[in-house]
Amino acid sequence: MHYKSLFKNCTLWLIALSISACVTTDSPMSFIDQAKAPNPYPEPATVYLQQGNQLSAAGRLIHDGLYARAKQLLKNTPKSPERFLLQAQLDHQTQHPKHALQKLSLINLPEALSTEQQSDYYELLTQIYTQQNKIVLALEQTQKRQALLRTPAQQQQNLNQTWALLQKFNDEQLTELLTSTDDPTLRGWYQLALLTSPQGIKQWQVSYPNHPAQQLLKGQFIRANQQAKRIAVLLPLEGPLASPAKAIRDGIMTAYFDSSQKNQIHLTVYDTSKDTISTVYKQLMENQSDLIVGPLNKTKVKQLAEIDPAIPTISLNYNNTINAPSEFYQFGLQAQKQASQTAQRAWQQGRRKAIVIAPQNTWGHSIATAFKQQWQQQGGKVVAELTYNKKQNLNRAIRNVLNYQENRSRARQLKRIIGDTFKTSPRRRQDADMIFLIALPSKARQIKPLLSFYFAGNIPVYATSSIYAGVNAPRHDRDLNGIEFSDMPWVFNQSPKWRNYKHHIAQLWPKDVTRYTRLYALGIDAFRLTQDLNQLQQYPHFGLAGVTGRLTLGHNGQIIRKLQWAQFKNGKAIPVS
Repeated sequence: MHYKSLFKNCTLWLIALSISACVTTDSPMSFIDQAKAPNPYPEPATVYLQQGNQLSAAGRLIHDGLYARAKQLLKNTPKSPERFLLQAQLDHQTQHPKHALQKLSLINLPEALSTEQQSDYYELLTQIYTQQNKIVLALEQTQKRQALLRTPAQQQQNLNQTWALLQKFNDEQLTELLTSTDDPTLRGWYQLALLTSPQGIKQWQVSYPNHPAQQLLKGQFIRANQQAKRIAVLLPLEGPLASPAKAIRDGIMTAYFDSSQKNQIHLTVYDTSKDTISTVYKQLMENQSDLIVGPLNKTKVKQLAEIDPAIPTISLNYNNTINAPSEFYQFGLQAQKQASQTAQRAWQQGRRKAIVIAPQNTWGHSIATAFKQQWQQQGGKVVAELTYNKKQNLNRAIRNVLNYQENRSRARQLKRIIGDTFKTSPRRRQDADMIFLIALPSKARQIKPLLSFYFAGNIPVYATSSIYAGVNAPRHDRDLNGIEFSDMPWVFNQSPKWRNYKHHIAQLWPKDVTRYTRLYALGIDAFRLTQDLNQLQQYPHFGLAGVTGRLTLGHNGQIIRKLQWAQFKNGKAIPVS
């Protein structure tokens, strides 16, 4: 079916920068794993000890991961900027960032350090401030470090790191930062991050001829490059997936009607609930389609991948069992990937021992498994698990998983042994520093108060987007206060353009707008990917700013969504950096 104009014309361009490497891992040193500066202590520690140079020996030991020996050596050295820097590095490596900052604050004159040590000094500050979510301070350190780096590879890596930090801000935050700083270099970075057209980049290059970000650009911005004109959308319009499929279709049409290119694009929707995938594929090829969006069902995603389509394909679900053929991309709303990102965030915030609470069904098991795999891969430990069902006594289950009952039993046992009457204070287990909660809003509103009742209210709780209905309901969600969860930027109404989208969707489909709000967003981003797929292929690490998250291209053609984090405060979901 071909759709005509509904909304006003609007051009939406996304910038593509030439970033050679932007690696994200889970270790504290992850930002600098590539293009590292030379080690200031190239000789073995024994050589430095023979020379009587305990500082250099300690520096080499830290480099080699021998922290206990390095700490012992540093105790016997006189106070100096180099000693403070080494102690700070030691504190950071042993997970004591606050102590590391205290040591760094004792260095009144960083210029007293060697060039390599100054680079290490600013690098360490960048890492600590990033972990503490003080992104502006982290950016200031990367700027100071840039001039100290000697090789193009090191400079490029530092620029990539700067750009990665900028991606943590939304447009409103960037605008506020732009108006509040007098630093010309930072102003240039903020302006660049706000640009939305090739013309804007050209003007920026003229306005900032000596800006370090010129190395990132080098003429690499979006060009009009073979955008799809005949798009086949594969969705089941009948059967159990019909309602979700229609919401995705309507999201696609919302973005289509808002596109300045709509008069050059022909959309055809094929109903996959009536015909086999091979039949549908034959039809769309006969109609000379040049890009496929869909299907939605996981089995049909696999069937289409096995056909090895001759044209680019963006499926609307993930199937981890397939080996994706060339130009076959998987896109969707997979809760398992949210679980992995939750594990990464909790680890970055210093959590190490988790309790996992999940429903006793296939959905809960798959999300819990994804979290545990990522968590344990990082080095985290799962100290306890609770799976619950509809008929279960949650009060007893929460008490048991927190070992609350065990402590009371121990007190009664001691009373029998000692023979005296004495008072005991109820306690819960002390070996957990976080809880990963998988639950729908109604169940989470029961579980969170029980955690507080059994003295676990001070343990940070993390969740996926399933905990949030997509609209603020302070009266109902007050019991969820403190829970941190990830969700798509779309639900937080952060952009005027997105609010306009939601307004039109609410007008056209008022009965479904709340229930299927995330599926409308999936459709919007699916259409935008049809127009910007070449950009994502060429610059997979840079990504696209979508309504469902920042989109990047991962392994096996999977499009990864980097989500927005939020926390319940006074019953409302408040976005956090």
